[in-house]
Amino acid sequence: MALNERLAFAASCSLSILAGLAIDALAGSAGVSPARVARHSTADGTSALPGRVAIIAALIALALGLGTYAAWAHEIKVGVDPNVIRTVAFAEVLPLIVVAILLFARTPLRIALPAILILILVQRIVTDGSIYPSLPQHDFYPKIPLIRAIPRDSKEPFRVAGEHFVLIPDSAAIYQLEDPRGYEAMTFARLADTYPVWSIPQPVSFNAIGDLQPPFLSFLNIKYAIVPMPVKVTEGWREVMKDRSAKLFENTRVLPRAFVPQHIRYERSGGPVVKAMTAAKDFSDMAWIEVPEMQPHEIANGPGTLTLHKDGFGLSIDAVMSGDGWVVASQSAWTGWRAYIDGRRVQTRYANHAFVGVFVPKGRHNVKLQYLPESFTRGRNISFTTLGALIVAAIFPSARRRFQKPRAVGV
Repeated sequence: MALNERLAFAASCSLSILAGLAIDALAGSAGVSPARVARHSTADGTSALPGRVAIIAALIALALGLGTYAAWAHEIKVGVDPNVIRTVAFAEVLPLIVVAILLFARTPLRIALPAILILILVQRIVTDGSIYPSLPQHDFYPKIPLIRAIPRDSKEPFRVAGEHFVLIPDSAAIYQLEDPRGYEAMTFARLADTYPVWSIPQPVSFNAIGDLQPPFLSFLNIKYAIVPMPVKVTEGWREVMKDRSAKLFENTRVLPRAFVPQHIRYERSGGPVVKAMTAAKDFSDMAWIEVPEMQPHEIANGPGTLTLHKDGFGLSIDAVMSGDGWVVASQSAWTGWRAYIDGRRVQTRYANHAFVGVFVPKGRHNVKLQYLPESFTRGRNISFTTLGALIVAAIFPSARRRFQKPRAVGV
């Protein structure tokens, strides 16, 4: 879907660019100087676009009119309302005719440009206004009782999900809730590898949660789930509320967004990890850390106590570690996640194949997880440097003239 939308916008943008290039080329071929083409006006303030462009606009209007006439019978046959055909044809042809008249008359720009802009806006409203009507906000974001029943006073982050096609992915974002399922054109490949562990992968659209039994749902920090009315409470969940056609369940075994598992299993690659997670029953007991330079083996981890707070797009964790150990966070380990311990940046590792793991030494520490891709920081630095250079270039000549001493004039 996203790919198709991008192509649609790219096509519209490309056609607009081609139209602009065509108008500039026609204006240049008529003998208008490049400077005047850039200003789109002559010295006397009249339009610099030649009459040739006006003739083309009139011919296009004529072609659209003839095309509408030729397709009229077919459109009526397939059930299109005649009033819709007339309205759309009128909205397409009339602006072109007015533009042609303005160009033929060499109307001053102070009149022609606002008139053309108004024509474009009116055309968009007439042709698309009924397709994409303006509706009240509450029509899009209704106050659903099940959503309102989800507590919002918790300082620790949590996620929600829907079983099967209840609460379509991305809908939760409308209500400022997080959903671990994906409905994007791009999916983190490692996360997609875990889909069979906790969901039903789909060839298109999103991955569906078939039932609430997989223990991996607790690891994903899914605290609440909306399910169809026939679904019964399963082990580890309790019913919070029942509405007309759905229920709200709460996960009594949910794991925090970041926690200290009791044991760690080191693996060199992700293949054995996904296989082991499929059979795992309790993700608070065991987590898998991918370290290619180490032999696979298990160790005791921590223990430690964590206090979590949301910090922008990341997490701030107050950690009290009784021993050295790994903190595992159920954040998809996209390139760009950074970890800091007491302000010092440290390396992250893949935990549970697709998530973030940070090694925290014994003692009391502040751990921060922040999503800040290097591609973004480099682009930001380049943008600000360029902006600063443009400001200096704009200010420096005037500043130089201001502080330059006047020269003595000889007689």
